[in-house]
Amino acid sequence: MPELPEVERARLLIHSNFLNKAIVDVETVVDDIVYQGCTNQEFATKVKGRTLVDTGRRGKVFYLILDQHPCPVLHLGMTGSVRIKGQAGLEYKDFSTAGDDWPPRFYKFVIRFDDGQELAFTDMRRLARIRLVDGDPLLHPPISELGFDPLLSMPDLDVFSETVRKRKCPIKALLLDQAFSAGVGNWVADEVLFQARVHPAQNTVSLTDAELAALHDQLSFVIKTAVAVNADSSKFPNDWLFHYRWGKGRVTNREAKMPDGSNIKFETVAGRTTAIVPAVQKLHGNTIIGRRKNKTKSELKEEDTGASHPDAAEEVPIKGNGRKRIKVERDQDIADVESSPRTTRRKRIVKQEITSPEAAEFKPPAKSKRLRTPIKKEEPQTSSTATPRRHSTRSHTLKQAIKMEPLDPVVVERPVDAATSSIVSAFGHPIPDFPSVDLEDADDMIKLFQQVV
Repeated sequence: MPELPEVERARLLIHSNFLNKAIVDVETVVDDIVYQGCTNQEFATKVKGRTLVDTGRRGKVFYLILDQHPCPVLHLGMTGSVRIKGQAGLEYKDFSTAGDDWPPRFYKFVIRFDDGQELAFTDMRRLARIRLVDGDPLLHPPISELGFDPLLSMPDLDVFSETVRKRKCPIKALLLDQAFSAGVGNWVADEVLFQARVHPAQNTVSLTDAELAALHDQLSFVIKTAVAVNADSSKFPNDWLFHYRWGKGRVTNREAKMPDGSNIKFETVAGRTTAIVPAVQKLHGNTIIGRRKNKTKSELKEEDTGASHPDAAEEVPIKGNGRKRIKVERDQDIADVESSPRTTRRKRIVKQEITSPEAAEFKPPAKSKRLRTPIKKEEPQTSSTATPRRHSTRSHTLKQAIKMEPLDPVVVERPVDAATSSIVSAFGHPIPDFPSVDLEDADDMIKLFQQVV
């Protein structure tokens, strides 16, 4: 991906070839993804007839200042480039824009100037962006949302250190954040961290003063050095990591090494493939990974003491950069499940223990629409129990109460009235079969039945 040095090279190419020249014609192609906030036809209409009076850049975004607004604001994306007819295209490490065809392949616009020269903007993956901005481009998005430019507006060490320590993330993630340092991409970040001897995954809050000073110096040094040679990688210093980081995974470069023999290790940090030299880049202090492991241990301790919910999942330490969580069931939870009796609705064994006729608070089994097994008695009375029918739970209970031997039979002082007789008959048992008890009135009889039932 073109980073600050490559974008600056593209800007300089336009500035040195087309400054103060008039645009006589514009050819565009339809692309609703690359053109943002305007169509290709609107771009051609508003740019044609204007004169290029200046160019500018912040981070990876550059713009053309015309004699009248609006101004074209351009971003090269992953594979964007600018070409001048009759000149060699810009060469990148990951891809090439060279070719003799004109207009070149994947072009989005071709601008023709009054001296006959032509400028083309190309993009193979359609990740570039073309916008028209009214007014000062520095005061409008996307440029207004960018951080400092390491080449144009590098902050002093105190401001830099204070800004870094306000964030809590891997240092490489911060360097790649365009709202922090505009223009820093993957290879620039890796080079800066290698030259500063700082591990890319080092937490920003744990950086020492010496490491912050080294990062500040090397960020400025790497950018200025690359721009000074017009982003020509063949002219980069020989001890730069840049020369030895490419070709990862190929047979010829499977074991990448530095000139002194130090191994180059490739890891994923901040979502990007990262080249690390473990011999000089070491993690220390409170890293992001360390905090995650400590948190997991505290959660395990909380679960052992029963402070957390028993059904809560245990989060195991996360390895690498994956974020997959695994639910681990504890042995105690499994034991609790195994030890608990299994209840089903198909079979319910009802146990009835009758030790004496004094069991006044006898509670019948719960209602169920399914057949029950025969009632078991540990000390059966004179009569055996029968299997209750599906619809006669209360009748069965009453039969058991009727067949119990009374303790102190007494004589009924007055005959049972018709209301009481009807209540007894409702259960299918005549009055003479019911034990004689001393009743004051029919209300007592009803209360007795309610207690039994």
